[in-house]
Amino acid sequence: MGRDLRRTGRTRVVIVAGSAMPSFLSIAEIVFKATAQMRKDLHRVRGALGCDARFDLKGRFRVSGGCPCVDEFTEAVVVVWNYLLAQDPAVVGSYEAMARTHCRVRVVNDLLRARRGARGLQRTDHLAESVIGRALATDEQRALLRHIADEAGSAAPLESEAQLFDRLALLRAVEFGGTAAEHLAGVCADLPVVRAAAIRHGKRQRDSYGVQVSWWERYVEAGLGMRHRLGLVDSDVVAGQVR
Repeated sequence: MGRDLRRTGRTRVVIVAGSAMPSFLSIAEIVFKATAQMRKDLHRVRGALGCDARFDLKGRFRVSGGCPCVDEFTEAVVVVWNYLLAQDPAVVGSYEAMARTHCRVRVVNDLLRARRGARGLQRTDHLAESVIGRALATDEQRALLRHIADEAGSAAPLESEAQLFDRLALLRAVEFGGTAAEHLAGVCADLPVVRAAAIRHGKRQRDSYGVQVSWWERYVEAGLGMRHRLGLVDSDVVAGQVR
């Protein structure tokens, strides 16, 4: 169902000291551009589920679709708009610049934390430079660390370990070239290495039951919705399939 915010009654123009509060649609367009990478990352981990979102920001605000990016974008627009309304016009140099900065520095990060925090997963964009990433030997292994964390934060259904391996192989192919079939064996060989590094070097924390768990257990296995270890170390590649 679409969302039409034209009747908010708050898209008034405020002019103080020569500066004007932009229209709601102008702010929505700024937020749309500022959240582009966030949507791209979401669609990357959703994979075959795709995106059915429709954004109409020309003359009206109307978005529709079942993709999570619809709710995230709408929330970002409302948060930024309310933030601007709360500012003192006398000290605002540029509402547009303030909207871009607030969206980039605060709102996007808050939405990412909410998206991943709902699944017990932290942000993944700095994992390659983390203590875990630095313990890995190759760029492919560091990318795999990020890919498995992204998959743990995905809303896409995961029916089997074989499907997970296929997805990780596809992500490696997109990033490094080649085909998923060509990368499948490498992914299966590297994942136990990544897992061991995450367990050894990742920060240990107590879960809701007071039990200390590894970074891997808390952010990857929990994120994938599994109660027990995936047993990836024991997985074998046979005729291009993971058993």
